[in-house]
Amino acid sequence: RYDFVFPESRKSKGTENIRMLIHAIQNSSVVEFVYIKFDGTDYHVRKVKPYGLKEVKGRWYLLAVEIDGNPEEAGCIKTWGLDRIHGLKIKDSKFQKDASIDIAGEFRDVFGIYSDKDKPIEEVILSFPPMGGKYNDAFPLHPSQETIVDNDKEFRIRLNVRITYDFIMELLSQSEDITVIAPKHLKESMTKIYLKAIDRFINS
Repeated sequence: RYDFVFPESRKSKGTENIRMLIHAIQNSSVVEFVYIKFDGTDYHVRKVKPYGLKEVKGRWYLLAVEIDGNPEEAGCIKTWGLDRIHGLKIKDSKFQKDASIDIAGEFRDVFGIYSDKDKPIEEVILSFPPMGGKYNDAFPLHPSQETIVDNDKEFRIRLNVRITYDFIMELLSQSEDITVIAPKHLKESMTKIYLKAIDRFINS
């Protein structure tokens, strides 16, 4: 370790399970764990077929198909936060990977961890002042992002994504600079969030 390299000190919990999960994925082994909700009030034992791991903003998630879960979600990839997985065990039983499951394709059109395949892929146009735009040029929101205006007054981008909760939260994190041009419903959704936040600040 070098004393002049400073990695992020804020670490996500659960990363100690990554090595075991990689082994299970490579060997098509069923895994079992206790999954605890964020508020710690509820937990369940889950048995799943692991297919992949995904990192989003420093947090790691297991992508897996649950065994004996909700019948409506049978055969579907679900996400499990590693920070909420406890007592991970690799079972002796193996499973046959479903060739129709495309992990990369699952998240191709989204920002974040939830694929939300029920949502349509939409054209999103965002505008920034030049300096804020340079940040998004250096660190694109999504692979589909393209620059459509870049001058000394405005930096404007277009991307094609599913408008998920994670995507909206990312846009809100840039509230000081961002202007939503399209679609209209995204602008309306963010306006409602801003108004609720203003009301909380005023009345707190």
